Amino acid sequence: MRALLIFVLGLSLLAAVADEQKPAQQRVTERQAGLAKLKEHDRAEQYAKLALDLADLAGEQYDAGDLDAGNKTVTQVVEAAQKAHTAAAMKKKKIKEAEINLRRTENKLNAVMRSLSVADQGPIKKAIAGVEKARADTLEAMFK
Repeated sequence: MRALLIFVLGLSLLAAVADEQKPAQQRVTERQAGLAKLKEHDRAEQYAKLALDLADLAGEQYDAGDLDAGNKTVTQVVEAAQKAHTAAAMKKKKIKEAEINLRRTENKLNAVMRSLSVADQGPIKKAIAGVEKARADTLEAMFK
């Protein structure tokens, strides 16, 4: 019984590591496709994970020098963060996980912002403020 538990735990850990090694665009596409299939109470966490994946994608786009695509993706990050907050506040499920992933998204966007020149940081600063508001509202909903 113990060996079976260890085996299952090892497989789940391996699946999580394999998911992180996928390119950001592939993770975003898969997560967006899977959102429609999810039950309402699972959407908060998945929207927050989508925001994190989109932040990774935006970082890649900015690193590649594609500012327009990066700015569009940053806008999508804020939209996903707001949807995560809305889903978490409505269903009161997976709020903690959503808040944690929104905080990770905020940290990722801060890292992306620091890699850009001052002239290019405007859209990122607005996005960070939007994600921070969604995260703070989600945290507040956790204690209501």
